[in-house]
Amino acid sequence: MKKITMNINDKLNNKKAMEIRTSLSDLSGVVSADVAVLDAKAYAYAGDKLTPEAAVAKVLETGISASVVKEEYISDASDFKSPIQGTL
Repeated sequence: MKKITMNINDKLNNKKAMEIRTSLSDLSGVVSADVAVLDAKAYAYAGDKLTPEAAVAKVLETGISASVVKEEYISDASDFKSPIQGTL
């Protein structure tokens, strides 16, 4: 499974965080999406076909600027959810 971590470059509130999460969840292949409001980060967990560019483009559709920080492959179930406080 792939984990894509994105920086949110605009001011983020809970409403926008939910929009981002929903938008990312709508992408084909996405298993889960999370947004850490306090850290201004978004996470997309998906299969191999999701590209970081597609994830960022989906966030941009919500009117929020984002950039990719990291793309990594995870296999341990403990890596599946972000442990960051403030995650929706």
